[in-house]
Amino acid sequence: MLHSLLVVSCYINLKLSPLLFFNISSFLLQKSQVNHFNALLHLDLTESEEVFLNMLEGLAYLVQGPWVSKSSLIYDGDEEWIRDYILFLFSQNLVIKKRKLEELKIDDSALRQLFTPLAYERELFDDWKFIEERDFTFIKQHPEVHEKHEDAWKRRGGLLEDYIRERVAQHVGSVELSKSSLS
Repeated sequence: MLHSLLVVSCYINLKLSPLLFFNISSFLLQKSQVNHFNALLHLDLTESEEVFLNMLEGLAYLVQGPWVSKSSLIYDGDEEWIRDYILFLFSQNLVIKKRKLEELKIDDSALRQLFTPLAYERELFDDWKFIEERDFTFIKQHPEVHEKHEDAWKRRGGLLEDYIRERVAQHVGSVELSKSSLS
């Protein structure tokens, strides 16, 4: 229900064509959670780039240049916060060491479910690497959007770190992803 309300709210606020909204949201949720702007732009060439970008900002976060489906569209509760924390870490570095993830107190299979659409595991280096490289083309073409999202990650990062610290302090049990959040 929360996801449906968010999607409807996003659509109403942006006053976009239903077909464009459906195409982009479906792609982000069902095909690929991490995408370069130019790849997404080719899903619908009927709207202006500005309209397209405004819609995209309602559905995805900018992480190192590529766009990533917002966690709130896929998960809720702990899963949403943990995925956002993972995205925050990727906004700082394309690689996350596994020891950094131990603080999350999350079941290994649940962690893999969160990471698999976003990154690939590098066992030799004992880390996870973001699935896409930085999108320097987008960053160069839209520096104001990049800066806005970098600032948003800095603000959101503090909240996410506080949430993780509080979660650890409360000794919350291991998170297992609910089946409803994966469907």
